[in-house]
Amino acid sequence: MKKSHLYLLILAFFWVSCEQEADIPLPEVDSKISVSCFFSDETDTLRVMLRWSDPVFSNNPLEGNVVRDAQVVIYNNNFSVNLILDESTGFYQAPVQGFSLSPGNDYYLTVTSADGIVASAKTRIPRELPDVRAASVTREVSMDQYGQYLVQFNFETLLGNIDALEPYYRLIYFQKWDDPFIMSQWYQTGEQFYEFEGNTQEQNLKMEVVNYGMDTTMTLHKSYVIHGSEDYHRFHTTVQSISYGPFAEPTIVYSNVNNGLGIFAGYRQLEILY
Repeated sequence: MKKSHLYLLILAFFWVSCEQEADIPLPEVDSKISVSCFFSDETDTLRVMLRWSDPVFSNNPLEGNVVRDAQVVIYNNNFSVNLILDESTGFYQAPVQGFSLSPGNDYYLTVTSADGIVASAKTRIPRELPDVRAASVTREVSMDQYGQYLVQFNFETLLGNIDALEPYYRLIYFQKWDDPFIMSQWYQTGEQFYEFEGNTQEQNLKMEVVNYGMDTTMTLHKSYVIHGSEDYHRFHTTVQSISYGPFAEPTIVYSNVNNGLGIFAGYRQLEILY
């Protein structure tokens, strides 16, 4: 037998003899309380969604389920209210009666599960409403080679008195067709987030929204100009940065919940009808 063949047989023997099944224990991760709560000074009912989180290395049967039989309290220096689970909506909720949600104040949330797990969070409602000094929308129409209309709506919003302490703003745009033959329903067409730096007095904010397919003068528009707390802004901008696909980078979504996950955040808003 040639030496080269002998060497191959020896290598194959060691390769097979070194194989073994790996039994690597995976870390045990418990589900956490996941919180979702947004509120403003105009809120008439406080609502908190509570779910058990879904860890990667967990077989907890409660994953994704509503956190039931929890004690949920929202409070500040002037009031304390207990929220009760509404089975029809899946929210813990309570009407805002006998107290007010005031701009500029701090608010606290405490959640205690039936088995004694305690999660907590703190946020505030920004002091100032957005100072919208002017808002307009213009319309440009063109037609492609197939006779299809391309309609571009140009929104322009002049925002003043930018809050230097909480310079976090969000604009959300909606439209609908006021037409008896089309379901008259508002749907979102775009949004933008802003975090201003320095002592900014005015900002002229612009956005384009394009419709393709048909031209109509019956299109109605509205927008919400939101002044959010830092918690509100950090959560939404990190959620918006999530990307998908086989080569997507992981995104750490902002959370302000201690001993849990999620968001508890305040905001103020104005509605603009064009």
